[in-house]
Amino acid sequence: MKRRGVYISIAIAAAVIALLVVQISRKQWQKGVDIDTVDKTLPVKIAAVASHEFTDEVSAAREVRSQQEQTRIQRDKMTDHIRLEIRRAFLDLGKAEKNIEAAESALKSAMEAYRQARSGYRAGEGTNTYVLDASTALSRAEANHTQAISDYNIALAALNNAVVVMVERLDIKEKEFAE
Repeated sequence: MKRRGVYISIAIAAAVIALLVVQISRKQWQKGVDIDTVDKTLPVKIAAVASHEFTDEVSAAREVRSQQEQTRIQRDKMTDHIRLEIRRAFLDLGKAEKNIEAAESALKSAMEAYRQARSGYRAGEGTNTYVLDASTALSRAEANHTQAISDYNIALAALNNAVVVMVERLDIKEKEFAE
């Protein structure tokens, strides 16, 4: 805003100079000096330069404001995106915990079914097919449990990553604010 005041002052000074030039040229003309020898365009030139510089300053200020606004919008979008990633990772982590609980329950059931199938086969009450089916179900339950643990670890890593990114963004904001 200080520069704007300076350029307004320059424009006022140009107008005063124009008035003085007109007055001087009238006095010179009264003394017999040809008025055409006086540079009549000087006030116009000064006013044009002042006006041009003022317009350039206003344009530059608008450009800076526009860039600042674009930067703010980009920063807000990035912050919203990071927050969304944190929420999504947190929800995925909760879902993975529930999947582990369900997989553990299914694993316990499959282990018990396999134990019963084996003991029934040993007692002569069951068939080998029944034991193989129980063994297959147990293997499937173990694989599902392992997958649930893996999904939990992936969700935990995603949550940690999202939180670290958010903390880094906060550190950058604090550094920008300190400067």
